[in-house]
Formats: sequence, structure tokens, C-alpha cells
Amino acid sequence: MIQKRLVNNSLINIISSKGYEEFLPKGEYFVTHNIPYNNYTSYRQYKNSNSPVIFISYIGLIRFMEQNKRILLFFKNDKRFHLNFIGTNAMQLKDFCDNNEIHNVTLIDTFDSNETLNFYKNTDLIMNLYGNNTPLLKYALSNKLYYSACLYKPILVCEGTYMEKVINKYGIGFTLKMKSEEEKDALFKYITELDRNKLIHNCEMFMSDVYKDMSKLEKELLKRLQAIKLEVGLCD
Repeated sequence: MIQKRLVNNSLINIISSKGYEEFLPKGEYFVTHNIPYNNYTSYRQYKNSNSPVIFISYIGLIRFMEQNKRILLFFKNDKRFHLNFIGTNAMQLKDFCDNNEIHNVTLIDTFDSNETLNFYKNTDLIMNLYGNNTPLLKYALSNKLYYSACLYKPILVCEGTYMEKVINKYGIGFTLKMKSEEEKDALFKYITELDRNKLIHNCEMFMSDVYKDMSKLEKELLKRLQAIKLEVGLCD
């Protein structure tokens, strides 16, 4: 009831994912996007088809450790894949990797944010496998989605999330359920047979819609703020 009153009486309602409309009160919402603004041109390196190893990277603050352990065990020592956990807390996974003799992994702890794109440059698949079935994970759009689209690199997501709906709509990623060994075969086939030109087109379509959302929000916000100024002016 409190949320509904706020939504109905606010100047403007801004959300960072349309997925939130699934549980928020009915109302008018505008979307802002967590776009990392950079010059991406030099970092769109595409995987060499002759390279036998696919590099999957989780870059940023490393959270959801139990989920990360599931991922490590799922890909354990599969020579087709190499996992990178790069960011603060990454070294918390070292003992787990050592105890389980997981060798196809690189752990790099806190790094200078200026190095972010360099790490992405050497990535084939962006890891966004946080989990699902909680509001925190089910409805949000990760900033990794925007790195994926801007760098023309596919993204891995969990099933049952709004992220999955988006990547399926635009064709810019792969849903990994981690329920069977065959999924790794499907993932390997997906990345090695990926149509690069189609992926680029799909990423640009997604970003085009993102910029439309941002433009719509900016125009509406300025219009409403201007109306407030005029109203205050009339009152004076």
C-alpha cells in the first residue's frame, strides 16, 4: 500500500530493470540503464577459432560464493574451458580450488578499475551466473549485460531470471542450468559455431533499445521538472 501511494504520487518513477514491474505496484515507469561508458572499440577481440580453450570470466566484486563453487565443480578440469574469477574476494575461492584439485581456473583479487576492459578483452564468455529464485537475482539487469552488448561478447545467465528473457529476446547469450554434463557440450558448440556478424547485429539492436529508453527518460524528466518550475513561478 505504501509503495502504491509512492508510485501514484511521485514526480516520476525510475527503475533499472523492466523486470521489477513484475512485483511493483501498477503504474507508469521509466527505465534507466547501468551502462558502463567507455571506448570499447579496441577491446572487441573475438575468439580465435583455432584456440582450443574458451575463457569464461566473472569480472567485478566476487559474490555468491556457494554458487561460484557449483560453477567450479561443474567445469572442473574440462580442458575446453578456463574460468577466471577476477575481483575483490576472488582469493576466497583458492582453498576450495586447491582442496578439490580444480586446475582450469585463474583467481585475481582486487584490481585497478582501469584494467577492467583489458580483462574483458581476453574473455570469450562473460559469466553472469549468480543464481535465481530470489528477488535480488530474478528481476535485476546486471551491468555485465551492457559489457556483453558493447563488447560483442556473449553472456552466460541462469534460468528463470529476467536476464534470461533479455538474452533470449535479443540472441546475445546462453542459459546455463548446470544440471547435466551435456550442457557443456552444447555450450562448447554454441561458442565455437557462433555467427559473429549476427551476434554484433543483435548486440547493436539491444543497445539501440537501451538508448531509446534513456532518451525517453531524459526527455520526460526534463519536461516534468520544467513543469514544476513553471508551477512554482506562477505561485510566486
